[in-house]
Amino acid sequence: MPDDVIPRPSPLTSPSWLMRFGTRAWLYIGLIVLLAAVFSVVATLSSVVVPLTIAILLGMLFAPVVDWLQRRRLPRALAASIVLVGLILVVVWSL
Repeated sequence: MPDDVIPRPSPLTSPSWLMRFGTRAWLYIGLIVLLAAVFSVVATLSSVVVPLTIAILLGMLFAPVVDWLQRRRLPRALAASIVLVGLILVVVWSL
């Protein structure tokens, strides 16, 4: 290589500050997409989780009543049906 030729950078290289900026920009875009996905999943599951939680709490609350009716010689399915109908009647009556 002759001494009078000035080496020029390759046209495919970028300044280091631009590469750092681009890397951070893609990191932020990825973070925003990840947060949007998490919020979407939480919003979708909230329509399932809340009624499921209420059902579990009601089941735990009225299990002793069903047990008491079962000790009074009612079949468990009938006792659970009686408690369920009673709960529905209380809710309808309170409206």
